Amino acid sequence: MTDTPTPSSPKTTLKPTSLLVIAIVAILILAAFYTRTVAQRKFGDNIVEQAIEKQTGAKVDIDTQDETIKIKSEEGEMEIGATAQWPDDMPSDVPKFSAGSITAAVTNNDQSQKTWTVMIQNVDKESVDRYKAELENIGWQTGDQVSYVVSFVTFTKGNYKLNLAYDTTSRGVSLSLETVSSN
Repeated sequence: MTDTPTPSSPKTTLKPTSLLVIAIVAILILAAFYTRTVAQRKFGDNIVEQAIEKQTGAKVDIDTQDETIKIKSEEGEMEIGATAQWPDDMPSDVPKFSAGSITAAVTNNDQSQKTWTVMIQNVDKESVDRYKAELENIGWQTGDQVSYVVSFVTFTKGNYKLNLAYDTTSRGVSLSLETVSSN
């Protein structure tokens, strides 16, 4: 009988195909985790949507991945988040405020009056001044004005009243348009 020597410590070397298999498995595990997270997020969105819809009767769409909330009812529409846009039904007498990024847009169809509100972030004072001048150039009459940290100006034209507020600290703009009765 011959003694065969036994190695003192076994050496394991991974073949390139083994590394490929491990990489593929790791990618699949990460993909499954990400998919589960997205699915869980959407499931949570759906639960909140249904709860709000049940209580209000409004159609609600929450998308946490896009960071957007949309609500639509008989009274109007609201969109908050990264995909918020200038309201399609904003009267043509109101020029689009093109500086900054819109963070919220709300349209309210109250029976006595209709209102539109647009919130905009990352706006410099010069853009606000240009917008005010543009309003005056197309026939809007300047009304009340208050200015401190937040400047507030009211404009009127025909059956519309436009409130423009600018916060110099946050660099945020709020435009609020409402219909007014012509007494």
